[in-house]
Amino acid sequence: MGRGNEPRIVLTTPAGVDVALPIPAAGLDHVLRAWIGRGQLIRVINQLAPDELPRDWRPEDTQLRADFTLFLELVPLVARLPGSAKQWVDLLPAQSRRRRMVADAPTGGTAWVETRRQYGWPPSSFVIRQRDRVAHELLATVLAWTGDQVLRLARRAPSIDPQSVDPVAGQVEALSRLFDAGLLDAGAAEPRPSELAAVRREGAVWRRLVEVAARIRTASEPASAAELLWPVAELRPTLFQLGVLGELLCALREAGASIVSTSPLSFVTGREQFHVTHHGRVWHLWMEGARSWQRYGAASRYRSLVTALGAQTRPLSPDLMLVLPGEAAFVIECKYSANADYVGRSGLAQTLLYMTDVGATMAAEVEGVVIAPDGVVGEATSTSTPVGRLGLAAPSVGVARAVAFTSRVLSAGSPPADAPSCPTRSPHVEPR
Repeated sequence: MGRGNEPRIVLTTPAGVDVALPIPAAGLDHVLRAWIGRGQLIRVINQLAPDELPRDWRPEDTQLRADFTLFLELVPLVARLPGSAKQWVDLLPAQSRRRRMVADAPTGGTAWVETRRQYGWPPSSFVIRQRDRVAHELLATVLAWTGDQVLRLARRAPSIDPQSVDPVAGQVEALSRLFDAGLLDAGAAEPRPSELAAVRREGAVWRRLVEVAARIRTASEPASAAELLWPVAELRPTLFQLGVLGELLCALREAGASIVSTSPLSFVTGREQFHVTHHGRVWHLWMEGARSWQRYGAASRYRSLVTALGAQTRPLSPDLMLVLPGEAAFVIECKYSANADYVGRSGLAQTLLYMTDVGATMAAEVEGVVIAPDGVVGEATSTSTPVGRLGLAAPSVGVARAVAFTSRVLSAGSPPADAPSCPTRSPHVEPR
């Protein structure tokens, strides 16, 4: 149970982050279910969150925090499992397995008729039929996979809380001894739901084991993974950004747009992530648009200015951006904070800079909005600037402005018949 080289993190709350602030529930749910694959949420967050995270936060730390939260959820379930290896051995019923082998000498299990038929008389070799008593294969496989996962999580948990394994130390040690004794094989395949259902019928202890296995399996689903990361203050701004993206996708679809994914959210490329066909024209939807200037062959004014600093600086990267190449762009900056100066002064100044650069290099018509959580922004506001209209709004109003902008730029169109449905949107979701 040693810590070894496990990554370590210190859980702190970044300036301006309030873990009680709401995140758009329906939007986040839509993105997680429709656009992020199983096991991909951690990668997506690591791609999107570097500006929000402490400098010493590594990609492994996100997975470590999710694993730690999952282990804490499993502790009450694991505590109900046997606390000794002997109990597990007694619970594993034996089954017979017949083996056929060829030997140079006869034994008590020689199949004489088959031997004579295949090797003549006197035979040059002997066919041996041997019966072995082995642990029930399905039960052993499910126990091996579940035990391996529990041990992996238990090895990582002390990196955050050295006492986290104490309540289930006996159960963890019992599982470890089964592997050490060679009774279970590491690397067992993940059980299918039908296999878990079969094991569940084997008795009370096996039902408890299936509960553990089922919870571990669901942890790789995006929605479940998001719940595991919910308490981590450092990651909530990125979940908020994903929620706003989901609200925007749903609002566009409700307005008649068809949406096609062109690049996975979990892998940064030099391309936009979505093509949005609205009113007969194709808009490019970016999440983190740092590479949009390169994509459209534009020279960023900001990049040319900061060369005077003589040091490496990060490029401008709008949180969300709808671009009709060469014609129009709508910029969205997400600010997950209750700090008025951070949302107002920093957010508006940042968005105005994005709009200025985008308007000067890749789009003739530009608008933008800073989106903050419900309850932080009261009545939405907007004003004209030399580069385009700039506003401040809650998620639902902010994405509505983006959709209205596309409608003003283009003529009306109709939605495709096979467009996936979006969930009914609620204003926000409260933290658990």
